[in-house]
Amino acid sequence: MQLRTVFLSRLIGIYCIVCAILMAVRRQFTLDAVAALFTSPLAMFVTGVFTLILGLAMILGHNYWSGGALRVIVTMVGWVATLKAVLILFMPSGMQTVYLNGFRLAENLYLYTAVLFVLGAYLTWAGFRAKPE
Repeated sequence: MQLRTVFLSRLIGIYCIVCAILMAVRRQFTLDAVAALFTSPLAMFVTGVFTLILGLAMILGHNYWSGGALRVIVTMVGWVATLKAVLILFMPSGMQTVYLNGFRLAENLYLYTAVLFVLGAYLTWAGFRAKPE
């Protein structure tokens, strides 16, 4: 397995696990933080810019659509981050409420947490199991 894939899978995996644990343990903090983010244009802009930088870096450095599930999932994370950043940066004000209500974050937080944890567990497990070239 390519060293870059192994590194990114470990990094993204551990990040996802830590975030999932934070979301599960500090539920109200998570809900308040997301609500505060969406009510601050400056915070939305900064979040969008940094997410765009990270997403583009992943696309430019790791854009593989074949070679196994791990490589493709790491590539997809980069593309999803980039798409998310573009949506954040170009989301008209007032759409934040539609976004929050559409995803029903308060009702589905534990579902999102579980998905994030499973993704993180897979990436971490596969990343540490793989032999870097």
